[in-house]
Amino acid sequence: MHYFFCKLHGPRVTFPADITPEEGVLMKAHVDYWREQMHKGYVVVFGPVMDPATAYACSSCSFQKALRPNH
Repeated sequence: MHYFFCKLHGPRVTFPADITPEEGVLMKAHVDYWREQMHKGYVVVFGPVMDPATAYACSSCSFQKALRPNH
C-alpha cells in the first residue's frame, strides 16, 4: 500500500482568517469531497493545520483501492 502526504497552501498567508463568502462555498465543497474520499477508504486523515506562521491543510491518502482494476 502506498501513502501520500499532501500539504496544501491557501491563496494568502491570512487565509482562512479572512475567508470571503465565495471562498467559503468553495471550501465547503472541498471538505465535502475529502470527507467522501475518507468514507470510501482512500483518505486516512485530512484537515487544517493552524500553524502560527501560516495555515495550511494536510492529508494522508492511500490509493491502493482506487488503483485496483474493475473498481
